[in-house]
Amino acid sequence: MINRTLLGKAIGVLLFAAVISGCGKDTEEQEAFRQEGINNIKQGKYQEAVEAFDKALGDADKSLSKVEIDIYLYKANAEIMMGNPDKAMEVYTKIIECENDPAGYYQRGCLELSQGNKEAAIKDFDEAVKEDEDNYDLYIGIGEAFKQYDMEDVMGNYLDKALEVMEESKDTQMEKGRIYILKGDYEKAQKNLQAAIDEGQVKANYYMGKLWSLQEDENLSDVYYKAYIDSGKASAQELYQLGKEKLSAKKYKKALYLMEEADKLDEPVANPQSLKRDIIICHEKERDFEGAKKLMEEYLKVYPQDEEAKREYLFLETR
Repeated sequence: MINRTLLGKAIGVLLFAAVISGCGKDTEEQEAFRQEGINNIKQGKYQEAVEAFDKALGDADKSLSKVEIDIYLYKANAEIMMGNPDKAMEVYTKIIECENDPAGYYQRGCLELSQGNKEAAIKDFDEAVKEDEDNYDLYIGIGEAFKQYDMEDVMGNYLDKALEVMEESKDTQMEKGRIYILKGDYEKAQKNLQAAIDEGQVKANYYMGKLWSLQEDENLSDVYYKAYIDSGKASAQELYQLGKEKLSAKKYKKALYLMEEADKLDEPVANPQSLKRDIIICHEKERDFEGAKKLMEEYLKVYPQDEEAKREYLFLETR
């Protein structure tokens, strides 16, 4: 079974990817098709997204710019959302064959990991870090992937390497905090995240919120989450993740607020269909059946193949 949450958590723009620069094509036209594809992903129109990305790519088949790698990564995500992991694998392989880019290795490794191919995933992750060995964000991303699949024994090697790389870098308290959260050393995580917050690193509030949530102090967790949300820096995916956390905790009003805020942003989340579905669930839990029904009607226009949603709609008609 494919884990779409893991695969899509950095749609197209990976933490360790180089800054996007222009290329030799008509960049205005390319950007227009790229944005069209992104908008289609957000609306759940994955086939249309793939077609738009293909137009943006044109004849990009041998040497790829950073923009074109970015577009290929979006295209792969759309294929995954359509249930086409083999096609996504082909896209990642193309990136590797054309540019030997760490993004291709990393994303292919995540896909292999989601399919249970652990040895192949490790091989690709090792190739990724070989191409970008001083990028501690890459090591952390790999560590997070292994953590999700309960592979802490393997995870530790990459996190230790990230800490080793950080010895030569300044202002890395937030990243160290992330690492210690993964390692389960909450005391060191708190110390580093507080130092980052004191230095004005706003996103450190997000990780501090996660830290306190893991320690089941929801009140303190909410304080830090609110500080991050109020900063206006939160991404759609981060807002959705926080919303899902609140949904699991049965805090439906908070969950609905966070998810609706995520849905307002232009950028797509990893799984737009799940976001729309979870918003409807929050309305139901808040006993706003009329609102849930209207949203379900809109949802089914975009996702008519969702049989479970059709049954849910029949239930809402009776409320």
